[in-house]
Amino acid sequence: MINLVKNEVYANSIKHKNYIQPNLFSEWYKNFIYPKTHAKSLRRLSHLAEFGKISQGLFHDLINPITAIVLFLETIPDRYKNNPCFEELTKSSERMEEFLLSIKKYSKATNKGEEGIEKYFIVEKEIMKAIEIQGYRARKAGVMILHKSSSRKSLFGDPIKFQQVFMNLISNAVDSYIDTNSISKKILIEMEVEKHKNKQFLKIGIKDFGCGMSPKLQKEIFKPFFTTKGSGSGIGLMTVQQVIEKDFNGKIEVKSAPQHGALFTIEIPID
Repeated sequence: MINLVKNEVYANSIKHKNYIQPNLFSEWYKNFIYPKTHAKSLRRLSHLAEFGKISQGLFHDLINPITAIVLFLETIPDRYKNNPCFEELTKSSERMEEFLLSIKKYSKATNKGEEGIEKYFIVEKEIMKAIEIQGYRARKAGVMILHKSSSRKSLFGDPIKFQQVFMNLISNAVDSYIDTNSISKKILIEMEVEKHKNKQFLKIGIKDFGCGMSPKLQKEIFKPFFTTKGSGSGIGLMTVQQVIEKDFNGKIEVKSAPQHGALFTIEIPID
């Protein structure tokens, strides 16, 4: 017997109330349920396509002024180039230019159905790049980023994707302090190697002490297009989870409570 709907409805009996014959059930699903779920999927794909178009435009709009800044810095007389501020400005501009070009290259490869550049990279180095890029935004918000590592392990994969993971997580951690009265605004990033059943795992924690999340919200944050920000795209944490799970065979978990901050923990197996 196949239970189709409530109130004891069975496919082998026509004596029960609310009976739906199998062929009518399939017609009902095809005409009412499938179009709705299909339309929802199409809307999500449309959002992603539009996001891709916007991203391409943003890369173009950002790379041009940054390139202009780098070129302008090269024309400044040598007597000013020993200034620590000048050196920091030059390094920051070059890092941003390099980052945007690598993202643009990766985006083009993805649009063509190609894979990104996979290679061995030092984990700590990519995390530090993400911290440097988000550093100005964090300082402007009065947030201090503290990084502690007991390992200089390497991973095999796409370093750009890995760096994007931490840019997203750091950005969210900074945003967690918006509209809070926290006196000590800081983000803690810790990395260590753990062993479980003769296997090594790289464990990375990102902890903030901001607004925190309810249990209900924690179940939603990794879903596509879910956002609590007015201008958010809702794909940041979805992308983070996909990269960690699919590209690095790892997992990401979150522990949080309202007004008690959040801890995102990443575990990636080490060969």
